[in-house]
Amino acid sequence: MRTRAHRSNRGFTLIEVVLALAIIALTATVLLDRRLEVVHEAGRSRDRKTAWMLAAQKLGDLELDKTLWAGQGGQSSGDFSDLDGDYGGYRWEYLAERVPVETIDPLLSKPGLKQQEIFRLGLKVDGPDLGEPILLEAMLPVQEPQAQDPATGTTGTPAGSGTTGTPAAPAGTPPPRNSPGVPPR
Repeated sequence: MRTRAHRSNRGFTLIEVVLALAIIALTATVLLDRRLEVVHEAGRSRDRKTAWMLAAQKLGDLELDKTLWAGQGGQSSGDFSDLDGDYGGYRWEYLAERVPVETIDPLLSKPGLKQQEIFRLGLKVDGPDLGEPILLEAMLPVQEPQAQDPATGTTGTPAGSGTTGTPAAPAGTPPPRNSPGVPPR
């Protein structure tokens, strides 16, 4: 007859080996699934960062576009493939419009004065795997076109006229503390 001590030296039973393999397989599945989530999240983060960078680029381009701000505004859409072919999947859309500014200043709300306006610029950037588009809104001052001097053909104040758009201080008034060339006290 065999003794119990002899039987324990034979190794693992089939059930023990199968159970150990099942535990290893379950652990590997959970770890691989988590790794895939991390990789996908890194890709989404990269895409959002790229979309924000492209949105900032487009916003800067729109702010520098003088023709857009000369009239009542405008709207357009397109993609970023002109920057790089890799950005062709990212699309932009903007709307720029003049909007009135509500004011409670009695000097600015007198009858006969032109109502103050600003440009409101809305920019939307969407891309692959972003989930939600990037939405930006900016408020920019309306710059009325300056009158052109028929004699010189230039715009603005003629050179040497001394007019800067701010009223002159009365004689004997010290210069403001923040003016150039005046050291702080």
